[in-house]
Parts: sequence; C-alpha cells; structure tokens
Amino acid sequence: MSDALARRAAAPLSGYGVSLEPLERAHLDELVRITDDEIWRYQPCAPGPLPHAPDEHRDWLERWFATTLMGMEAGTDIAFAVRRTSDGVLVGSTRYLAIVWPHRRVEIGGTYYSADARGTKVNPACKRLLLARAFDELNCQRVELKCDERNTPSRRSILGLGAVQEGIFRQHMLLGDGHRRNTVYFSITDEEWPAVRARLDARLNAE
Repeated sequence: MSDALARRAAAPLSGYGVSLEPLERAHLDELVRITDDEIWRYQPCAPGPLPHAPDEHRDWLERWFATTLMGMEAGTDIAFAVRRTSDGVLVGSTRYLAIVWPHRRVEIGGTYYSADARGTKVNPACKRLLLARAFDELNCQRVELKCDERNTPSRRSILGLGAVQEGIFRQHMLLGDGHRRNTVYFSITDEEWPAVRARLDARLNAE
C-alpha cells in the first residue's frame, strides 16, 4: 500500500502557473543558476558559513542533491523541481518529507525559490498543489510544516496559508555554521483543509 501511495505522491503536478517535476540530476545546472546565499541561510542541510562564489554554490548543491537522493531512495522524501509555466524557467524546489504513511502524515518543506519568485504566487501555488494531493488523493489526516524560528518571512507565509502554529522545538537542529536552531512547527489537518483550500483559491484567483 505504501509503495502505491509513494508512486502517486511522486507524480508530476501542474496548475496555478507552476509545474512540479520529480527532481532529477538533469535539474542541477538550472538550480545552480538560481542559487544565492539567501537560499541557504536557514537550510538545515547547509554545511557551513554561507557561500558566495558560484563554484561554492555548486558544491553545496551537489551535497544537497546527494542527501535528497538518499531520502528519495529511503522513501522519506519526495522532491520536486518547481518550474514557472509562464516562461518555462526553473525557480526552485520543494518536497514531501517526514513521510509516515501508516499514520497518514506528511510534511511539506525543503522549499526554496529564486529571488524573482519569492513573494509571488509561486509558493502559494505549490502549496495548493501539494496540499490538495496530500488530502484529496493520498488521504492524509495531517500535513506538517516547519521553519527556523528566525525566518520571519517563512513563518508569515505558513501562517498565511491558514496553518496552525503548534509550538517551538528548542535547540532542535545544529546547523553547519554552529547555530543551534529553534524550529517552529505548524500543521494543517484534514478537517481544516476545506477552509485552507478556499483561502488559497481566493488568493490565487486574485493575483
């Protein structure tokens, strides 16, 4: 049963001006071109102080991709490349992770976008597609989201979806730069999904 769910979860998604393509190594060069320091600032996979040179970003992305691939092979991650359909440009990546099919629970995260896609309809569009699949196709009862306590834009964005903040895990992760990260946890349940869906649809239709 979990294999069938995983295959359905990993299928491409498209709508609301974005396409989510199952992540492949062929996406790596496009991802390097959009990568900047801001993408790595709060990423738990970041191995050390922020890079600045393009070759450093590629080194980090190679490590990020290797870690992502391990998660995909283990069945704990289902990662996508995000493409903006208006111009066909790859603008980031997002994923399902912390997948626990027996308890009908997934997390949406590992998300980052290029500078020109941040603050646009790209993120709510991706969330709309991923949440709809989780609740309407995969029969999830809970979707989790989380972010670094310091990441004010992400916290605001998650709350803007209609997610409920559940608490803060103190000293939850040790980052590559030595920072002891506090992680804010949010969730959306299947009972809350209709209201969240309506909120997202109103937002996307207004933009």
